[in-house]
Amino acid sequence: MGNCCRRIDSTDFDTHKHANNNVNKKNRNSLNNEEANSTVNRNIIANESEYIVPDISDIFYKNLSYPSKGIFTLYLTHQLDQNNTNNDVNNTPNGIDVPCNKGVFRNVYNYPRIRDIVLSKDVWRSRIIYTNKLTNVYTIGTNAIGYGICGSVNHCVNKRTQKVYALKSLSTLANSKRKMTSVFNELSIFTQLDHPNIAFMHEAYDDNTICHIVMEYCSGNELYDRLDTYKRFSESYAIKMTFQMLLTLNYLHSNGICHRDLKLENWVFYNQEIDSLLKMIDFGFARVFEKGIPMGGMHGTVYYVDPEVIDGCYNEKCDIWSTGVIVYMMLSGSPPFNSGSDKEILWKIKKGNLKFEGVRWNSVSELGKEFIRFLLNRNGNERPSAREALKHQWLANEYNKYSNFTVPKELLYQIIRYSGETPLHRAVIALSVMESDRNCPKEVYRSFFSINTSKSGTISFSEFYNVMSTQLSLSEEDCTLVFRLIGFRNTPELNYTEFVSAVIEHYGTLDINMLSLVYKKLDVNGRGVVDLESFKEVIGPYFGNVSSDEMFMSTDLNNDGVIDFSEVRRTK
Repeated sequence: MGNCCRRIDSTDFDTHKHANNNVNKKNRNSLNNEEANSTVNRNIIANESEYIVPDISDIFYKNLSYPSKGIFTLYLTHQLDQNNTNNDVNNTPNGIDVPCNKGVFRNVYNYPRIRDIVLSKDVWRSRIIYTNKLTNVYTIGTNAIGYGICGSVNHCVNKRTQKVYALKSLSTLANSKRKMTSVFNELSIFTQLDHPNIAFMHEAYDDNTICHIVMEYCSGNELYDRLDTYKRFSESYAIKMTFQMLLTLNYLHSNGICHRDLKLENWVFYNQEIDSLLKMIDFGFARVFEKGIPMGGMHGTVYYVDPEVIDGCYNEKCDIWSTGVIVYMMLSGSPPFNSGSDKEILWKIKKGNLKFEGVRWNSVSELGKEFIRFLLNRNGNERPSAREALKHQWLANEYNKYSNFTVPKELLYQIIRYSGETPLHRAVIALSVMESDRNCPKEVYRSFFSINTSKSGTISFSEFYNVMSTQLSLSEEDCTLVFRLIGFRNTPELNYTEFVSAVIEHYGTLDINMLSLVYKKLDVNGRGVVDLESFKEVIGPYFGNVSSDEMFMSTDLNNDGVIDFSEVRRTK
């Protein structure tokens, strides 16, 4: 199934085998630390007493902007002792030791610094809905298409547009600290991520006891399903997939986030096309980390688990190890460390005797095998970072496709035109891009990573200036102004959604249907008109350096205190 955030139920693990050297689709689950002394269950590795509430790292603030309401304060109000590590903490922060029934985003604590951060509004956080019910907007499918540690995954259909989404419902009435912590992890991280190879969070609804996350629906099925169909991939195809995975990991790790449960099932294809974009899903085990400080607690899935995770002390490069396992499986159709029981699999992982045996490896280059060894270094400190892995010779041709790609001048001119539009025009375009889940031509993806020479997933000013000055002879002063105007997330670097918003009109103007959707988004109270209060609810106090009051007054042409649809259309 091509759903997002899918997790297989833990009751099926007993018959998990790899018959005929092929990955078996049945019974794929994560580990459980509680049974490590016997046959290890593939459910979640986490003791009931385990409690992961990490401090938000500075780099998370810097690069991903501030978190939104409620649930994020549970991270921010808890300050780790400087002697602590990224390991689990023993003491319980305020408000988390009892079930919360006040709504996951409404639960704001009385800390001035926290309140100022989490109550802020802007276009990016307009996806978090407080004033409407999910069922007023979507028809929810009756049958679950997947299950996760914190809730089920269903289809849902927008009643107005008939567009299909994936819906993940997370209960906020947790009966255990571990489960509640996982909810906090997933929401605080997933709502901030902005990368083309990560499934886009369309909206989140706060429904007192349940938080509903509406995500883009990826119809191309899991990477697992495609591998199960083809048995193994050609080396050239595996290179394309690996490159996209490492782009995503470079973005996550650069922003202080570790996924901790990478596997074939947690990568899905956007559509059924053979060259479809690959998207990362399921951030239930993800966490924020501090560089150089080890993490603790066992998390992951048996075949993909890093040997240092088994020992309980590891860093973000556990994701690199898991990626190495995935590459091995894409090229051979079977895992590198396999056996009849989980205990034996973990023993083989610890022993680290990596083999390339069988005729299926005859067609794989020595460079490909070297790359796998490169990723599956048992010493996490010596294992490459995602950025280092991207520069490996095995990926050189794919890397050069982006490095040597020349961004069309017309696209760069469009960026300048967009920067010169009114603030409301830019805000409407940004909202429309988010409404469409950033759907855009593949040329935009190639252009983005051509400009982003570091492949970090965000464009720095120096990268932006290098392209604009080289191709358009734009001065540094003008480039600084354009760069500032096209960003709306108030971060030092240009995020993917901001870039798409700046270039999307090159491919056509905003149609009336999308404009109507944006207007409905602005009409928070459903009155049929947009007043200043609802306008600020979506736009925030400022868009760029222009106040929302000023934007509102300049759009309210007849000075009646509301913006009607015809006035918004004039911005186009």
